[in-house]
Amino acid sequence: MNFPLFSAIILIAMGGIIMEEKEVVEVLQFYRHDIMNDLQIISGYVSMGKIEKVEQKFEELLSFYEEERKLMSLKAPKFILWIIRFNNLYDNFRLTYNIHLENTQLSMIDDILIKRSKKVMDFFSRITNLSTLYEVNLDLIKKRETSQIEVKFSIDGHVELANSETINSNLENEFHVYKRENRLESYFLIPID
Repeated sequence: MNFPLFSAIILIAMGGIIMEEKEVVEVLQFYRHDIMNDLQIISGYVSMGKIEKVEQKFEELLSFYEEERKLMSLKAPKFILWIIRFNNLYDNFRLTYNIHLENTQLSMIDDILIKRSKKVMDFFSRITNLSTLYEVNLDLIKKRETSQIEVKFSIDGHVELANSETINSNLENEFHVYKRENRLESYFLIPID
């Protein structure tokens, strides 16, 4: 059994999130599918004798599972489940995430975290081309000097935007959006004390 995924299921149960059996099975199927894809890639590299590629893929997987371990330690079950399901919830976005927090539990801000993150992605969904696949990067960063968590989303790719002043005035200061060359960035802060 995949222990990080098992941890997520236990966390969801402890967090009081109610999921239908069908939804749990769906999450497990998507997760298993991703694992099998990675194993098939590694198997292909082994059969071709490309040991350097095998080592590179293993390093990627180890890095992914280390980030997943940090995600699980946040103790924010709604947010964790949303992250795990992200690539299946948003057809034209693929997520990678980096957790820059240690020993920080976010259970007390789980609802705010998920609500604002969904708003950012709803905004990105409205302004992007549905037929284009975008890479989304999510960073969670603890701002020690202000006792806040910075939640930063960025997407790479061509996105047409009006000027950022108009965008930010329409977002009711819930999050900020900036366009930098071929990248769109959005962030918001949540107090944790």
